[in-house]
Amino acid sequence: MKSESIHDYILKNERNLGIAGAVGEAWPIVRGQIVSAFLDRLGAEMGKKLKGWQLEPYNTFFTDAYGKFFVWKPSWPEGYSVSLECVKYGQKMVFGLWRDEDMIRKREFYPELLAAVQERFPSARSMAWWEAMVEMHSPAADWREPKVLWRMHKDDEFLDEVSQQLLDFAKACAPIMGKMATQR
Repeated sequence: MKSESIHDYILKNERNLGIAGAVGEAWPIVRGQIVSAFLDRLGAEMGKKLKGWQLEPYNTFFTDAYGKFFVWKPSWPEGYSVSLECVKYGQKMVFGLWRDEDMIRKREFYPELLAAVQERFPSARSMAWWEAMVEMHSPAADWREPKVLWRMHKDDEFLDEVSQQLLDFAKACAPIMGKMATQR
């Protein structure tokens, strides 16, 4: 549908305006339900494959500027976790090894970790708050679009693709994070 035709429909009569208002109020709630159920399924899927790891959502996707889903081993140094992040309210999705700058302070980056991750994810880079970060392009870069939300809601392949990327990333990080834990 083109936005002009939607505008015309809404302004056609009072009933249509009421429908538009109800849809507008329901949209954030429904979107939240979709992402919450997706993150529950993602956590369950990853929990089967990463025994003994911790999984935790942080903030709310689309509502908070930076909603996250964290995965980490309890033995890792404090302040590090694999994260799926909804950046700028979902404008783009990224994943990687998140480093809590407030907790870590000026700790040096680990080039060995970035190199290990780049073997599987060549576009990974280090930056503030990220030991290694990858912009997600597939299954979708922007998760706010209705067609993407529908896939998140109904398409098991969407879940599988996100899960596999996070699992591959976590497995690339785990040995190096284990070494870091013993050095501290």
